[in-house]
Formats: sequence, C-alpha cells, structure tokens
Amino acid sequence: MAVDQALSLVQRHHLSLQSMQTWLDSAAAVLQRASTGVELENQTDCMRELEEISAQEKNFTAGLGELRSLDPVLEDLMEAGVMSELTEKVEAMQLRNTEVKQQMYSYREVLQSCAALWASFQHEKETLVEQMNDAESKMAMFTTAKAISIQKAEEKCQRYKV
Repeated sequence: MAVDQALSLVQRHHLSLQSMQTWLDSAAAVLQRASTGVELENQTDCMRELEEISAQEKNFTAGLGELRSLDPVLEDLMEAGVMSELTEKVEAMQLRNTEVKQQMYSYREVLQSCAALWASFQHEKETLVEQMNDAESKMAMFTTAKAISIQKAEEKCQRYKV
C-alpha cells in the first residue's frame, strides 16, 4: 500500500475520532449547563437544545462506523501497541457515549416533568383567576343589591317621616 493511501486512512481515522469527541464534548456542555438547574420559564429552550444535541448523536455513530471499517485495514499498517491504544481510546469513548446518553435521558425526563408541572401550574392559575373573577362579580352584585335595599329603606323612612 502506498504511503499516500496509508496517510489518507490515518487521517480518516483521526477525523472520525475528532467527530466522536466533538459530539461528546457538545453533549457534556449541554449537561453541564443543565447541572446548574432548570428554570421553568426557559425549560422549552433547554428541551430544544437537548433535542438538537440528541439529533447530532448520529455524528458519533457515523464516526464509530467509520472506525470499525478502518480498523482491519489499519491493523496491517500499525504496530500492535499503537493499534491497542487506539482501540482502548475508542472503547473509552463508547463507554463515555453510553454514560452521556443515560444522563441525557435522565435530563429529558426532568425536563418533561418540569413541562408537565408548568402546564399544571398554568392551568391551576387560570382556574384560580376565573374563581377570583367570579367571586368579585358576586361581591359586586351583593354590594349593588345592598346599596339598592339601603336606598329603598331610606326612601320608605322619608315617606313615613312626611
């Protein structure tokens, strides 16, 4: 095999590793921001960001597939020790990927729970406002009825005084 071909294979291998690491770093950054807590007002933004990073996981999967296809070819070109180090690195990345995916799943559950709580809160708030409006209307009617009855009583008193 020509040196140019070997270099091309090594570069593809390196780019695949970079792609996988980039996704892991991006996912870790999202999870790091999540560790500071979720504010209800921006939980939809957090969910959108999580969905975007989840959609990018295909970059990790594609990189892993590329590595698996390159490994047999590279085994013939590299020393066993170097190949073993690369394999360990890929295995460590796969383990980290599994951990990150689990953390993202847990974070998604938290966000969904927050969304449900927020929706419930909004519904309860609307119900409370409606009840308060009804109570205010009833109080206004009572005050109006009371005012009318006081006025009638005063009119009757005036008629009997005369």
